Amino acid sequence: MKLVKRVTIKYDNNNVYYYVFKFKINEPHWAAKDGWMLGVVGPYFDDSKPYDFPSGTFSRLSSKYETTSPDDEAKWVHENISMKNK
Repeated sequence: MKLVKRVTIKYDNNNVYYYVFKFKINEPHWAAKDGWMLGVVGPYFDDSKPYDFPSGTFSRLSSKYETTSPDDEAKWVHENISMKNK
């Protein structure tokens, strides 16, 4: 697992932060053949502390590092997972 980017998204006059990682899965998992995939951790906020527990970690297992931008993946998680019920 490797950190790719910290993505900032404006939300309700504040900044929301997500950390996007790339990772691989080993055999015999079905996704092992797909190579590097993206995962997102967050959201974090301006007043978040370094030791704060993340409210979520997520990967679609279909977002490939080579074809999906970290910004697009963080935005998708923000809109469809993190802030869906807010």
